[in-house]
Amino acid sequence: MNIVKFLLLLLMLTSCSEKKSEKKERKNSKHEFFSSKYFDADRVEKDKYNVKYKGDKLSYSELVLYYSYNKSKKLELLPYSIIMIEKYKQYDICTDAFDNLIEFYTEKESLFDGTHKSLINEYRKIETLDNDQQSFCLYFIKVGAKNNDYGSMKCLEVLYREGIGVNRDIIIADSIKSKIDSIETYKRRR
Repeated sequence: MNIVKFLLLLLMLTSCSEKKSEKKERKNSKHEFFSSKYFDADRVEKDKYNVKYKGDKLSYSELVLYYSYNKSKKLELLPYSIIMIEKYKQYDICTDAFDNLIEFYTEKESLFDGTHKSLINEYRKIETLDNDQQSFCLYFIKVGAKNNDYGSMKCLEVLYREGIGVNRDIIIADSIKSKIDSIETYKRRR
């Protein structure tokens, strides 16, 4: 029930703030951004519809791409991530929800540059959240890991190994790592 309330609140907030910030964005980057027909408004709305009512993975990927180029509206992706996870059981999206929730709660853009050090710094942001916010973020990683999502398992392993947002537990981290290794071995044999 809390997820539904959060989703509704987020949709209301983004729609209200979108109107104010949209005018500023149009002045600064309208020509640059919309010079590409790839991201026309009709296409984006169609992708949103397909995600919301059909759970279409390709449409979700298109939204990820759209919001990666339109960072000022990036948090609008969050409700669609939650819909894909909760309604359509697309657990490979759990890391998107986790990352976007941390960015939403901390109001800090990701500075991940591909290094282990920057990954740890990104994950440490969860420690600045209150307990309920941490639990909500961790919920998605745990659901993804429980359903064998590779990215979620890797994330959860690091969190347990480093003691970030959870009690440090090398035994659990090693157990998750073992499960990851067995999945990787199985994939190589196929």
